[in-house]
Amino acid sequence: AQSQAGWCELKQNRLAEALPYFEQAFTSAAEAGTATADPVLAAESIFKLADLQFQLGRFADAVESYKQLNSRFPTSPLVERALFQLGQVYQRMLNAEAAIHVYDQLVEQFPKTAFGPEAKFQIGLIYVASGDEAKAREAFGKVVDRFGATPWAARARLAIGESFYREAKYDQAVAAFDKLIAAAPDTDTAQRAIYNRGWCYYAQG
Repeated sequence: AQSQAGWCELKQNRLAEALPYFEQAFTSAAEAGTATADPVLAAESIFKLADLQFQLGRFADAVESYKQLNSRFPTSPLVERALFQLGQVYQRMLNAEAAIHVYDQLVEQFPKTAFGPEAKFQIGLIYVASGDEAKAREAFGKVVDRFGATPWAARARLAIGESFYREAKYDQAVAAFDKLIAAAPDTDTAQRAIYNRGWCYYAQG
């Protein structure tokens, strides 16, 4: 009933009002050996609690909730998404080292996770934000190598070209854009690569 009350509040976009209901639902469902014990509901409730804390800007609380889900319910199907969102929280907190660690942990622990390509791509973006273009390209390259069959590979190829462009390495940028255009010619990212390639030639006179 507490969980359902929380969902009712969410349907009305009342995030702050929904939060205590999921907190109560988790507390009740997580009590092993009691009449209300329900590990599945407990995992779902703390996951939703963490999401709400994230959305409300309570990042430190969200970190603890996601960690608690991962440690107490390691077999829950929600763990993969919780790890990914934990990385997102760390990014919002500007804790690059923790975010990279969590994203790597996600892919290592769940090699076939659907969140893997984006997790590795986010690592590249973290390095871009820090100004380390070489490490950014290395991270984007891993997306291409490991997840070449996903749309994230095209985005990574584009990001590699853009990284070279920012460093005024125009020949390398053109080569990266050409690889993207050849690999995925009918995509929006390929069109962007063609456009960016034009700017490379313009910069070279």
